[in-house]
Amino acid sequence: MARKMEIRPVRGLADVLRAEILTNPDSRMFQPRPEALVRVTQIGNAFIKRAAEMPENEGATVYAAYQWPNDGPIHLALIWAVNTRHPRDAKTGGDLFFRAYTETQETTEHLLSVDQMEEELCEYAAAQFGKPRAVTPS
Repeated sequence: MARKMEIRPVRGLADVLRAEILTNPDSRMFQPRPEALVRVTQIGNAFIKRAAEMPENEGATVYAAYQWPNDGPIHLALIWAVNTRHPRDAKTGGDLFFRAYTETQETTEHLLSVDQMEEELCEYAAAQFGKPRAVTPS
């Protein structure tokens, strides 16, 4: 039986971040200081790992993201994902997918464009299928 690839958003990360770290309106509009970004990253990691363990997400790639500012062109955004069938990120070696991306800044190795992030997320989600094999006619 063929497996299908499902990439599913998980809601609620923004609410958690706003309740625990990004408590004032400025922290939601402007990129936070490095120490706050570390905390945001830690909370995002824990949030997406918990979501991946939920029975309804079995077999899917789940993701959540947060962006600065809340509305308008993205200055900085962070995305977390877990492929529940193949959680290891082949690019980073991590146990989940985590990337920073932007629409307004120059991209670097660690700050991707939206298109680059989407491409890498799709590659991560497809990792469960392994390497392509030749198709033989029947």
